[in-house]
Amino acid sequence: MHISSALAGKGILMLTSSVNISSASLQLSKAILVYSGGSEAIATIHEVVSVKEKPTIQTGRLFTYSDLEALHGGLSDSANKHGAVWVEPTLLSYGGGKTIWYSEPGKRAMFFKTNGSAGERLEARALLPVPGLVWMRTRESLYVYAFRGAKRPDYDTKLCQAPFFNVYDSGRVCEGSAIKPPEDAPNIAWENAFFQSRFTHANVHARNRLIQGMEPLVFWTEMLRAPKQTFPPKRLVDLDFTVGDLTKMKVKQ
Repeated sequence: MHISSALAGKGILMLTSSVNISSASLQLSKAILVYSGGSEAIATIHEVVSVKEKPTIQTGRLFTYSDLEALHGGLSDSANKHGAVWVEPTLLSYGGGKTIWYSEPGKRAMFFKTNGSAGERLEARALLPVPGLVWMRTRESLYVYAFRGAKRPDYDTKLCQAPFFNVYDSGRVCEGSAIKPPEDAPNIAWENAFFQSRFTHANVHARNRLIQGMEPLVFWTEMLRAPKQTFPPKRLVDLDFTVGDLTKMKVKQ
């Protein structure tokens, strides 16, 4: 299937015919065009030739998995030649507009300042145990979920509701007073932003949906009065999806 480029001969002066990387000189040879609408998208690949000393996009064809593999191989070789990229050991998945990683169970500083009635007010700061957490960030939002045990999560690890205030039942974090890190900040910066914000209210109100067997405010009040060494797993609420399901979630890119 051949597709004529609507860009051929238009706006071509903005294209750069070559770039220099270290000691290498790379020539513009192909262009990839993406056509999208709603949730659908296709891509086409086009040769780029010089016409009157100007780079010009030629008639294209559908971009295939073979093209993707060839592009990935070329980019990987270039990365190996021109510098490696550090991968954080807690990283689980990257791509598709989202980054997924985990943090081990342990203790975190938490600051509560609820905005309920006089009988429901809670204002305190303490180092409290939290379960293992799976985090996902996109361009627009931060999500957090819990998991059972301390082993590194894998594709099939079942997730639980993160047992915190300021988190919706979807796992999305209500940012509230949190200072959002820059997009290129390390993952730990997003964790710190979450725990350094004020936990003001429960975003999940259904019974046994945030904390199993207890009202969330009562649970965290008791944890503040008599902190445990580890988060009690019997208080986690199981969800019906896994880490693998997070990798399939479609997000805006």
